Amino acid sequence: MTLVVVGQTGLIGNGLIRKNCHDYIDFTIRNWNLKSFQNVFKNNLLKGSVKNSLDIVWAAGVSNNSSPKEVIDQEVELVVSSLTQISSLRSMIRSLNYISSAGSIYSSLESSYIDEDTKLSPVSDYGRSRIVIENLFQECASKIEVRMNIFRLTNVFGQNLILRKNSGLINHLIKANLQRKELNIFVPLQVEQDYIDLDFVVMNLINIINNKPDSRLNSNIYNLSRNQSNSVIELIKLIDKLMGRKTPYVMVKTDSTKMRQFNLKFRFNNDSYLSHKIQPIHYSIKKLINEMVYEKIT
Repeated sequence: MTLVVVGQTGLIGNGLIRKNCHDYIDFTIRNWNLKSFQNVFKNNLLKGSVKNSLDIVWAAGVSNNSSPKEVIDQEVELVVSSLTQISSLRSMIRSLNYISSAGSIYSSLESSYIDEDTKLSPVSDYGRSRIVIENLFQECASKIEVRMNIFRLTNVFGQNLILRKNSGLINHLIKANLQRKELNIFVPLQVEQDYIDLDFVVMNLINIINNKPDSRLNSNIYNLSRNQSNSVIELIKLIDKLMGRKTPYVMVKTDSTKMRQFNLKFRFNNDSYLSHKIQPIHYSIKKLINEMVYEKIT
């Protein structure tokens, strides 16, 4: 299994490289633009001797739910161009893998749960673009006859050990507690989301990519979720308890606050393909706190 991770310095990409550090091809993107992608493809994949059976994982991007439409559209254009270059490597590729966002392509009422039968219903340009990109990858995989895996993830939290960069609500809450600086919170404290830790994500992705049958025309969607949602205030109280002191924060209302008020509760039937079970959330958060405290001290 030789990994090529697009976005290898991001949270998930970094985790994948560390887990499969014995067999990967460096694909560091310095600037998130077409020229940088073309140079990396040319210098790292199209030159010299490259192993067959590459597993290409698209694990990062520059846009999010708050990004303007022009930034999102540019990212889609970048994907289109990159898939053209990927197609030229068809004889070397074993699988294409796209990491998508379950939280962005579904919407939910407070009392409802999201499962495999729930229709895709994004409420943002970002969410709609994830569906577009999923389709682009599936079309490319079908064209070059390689296996396609789409991983729809809920909210991933963990420590980026390359960039020493914190992102996501749970990381920012811990950082606010450590530094005693108020964190701006842009959603109601009662909003519930599904949070999964990086170790759970990485171990299951590696296992699925590496161990699933090598069917040349096989396309699968894998949903990675905790299937247990926690509200913002529940997370704050848990971190307060683990840290032994109150987390400073302030509520801020913005134009995007209304978009972020959805409770997302998942009930995916994913036991059959998730070989590594998720740890209780207090265990995963305590582990992350220990990592962040260590980073602060050293």
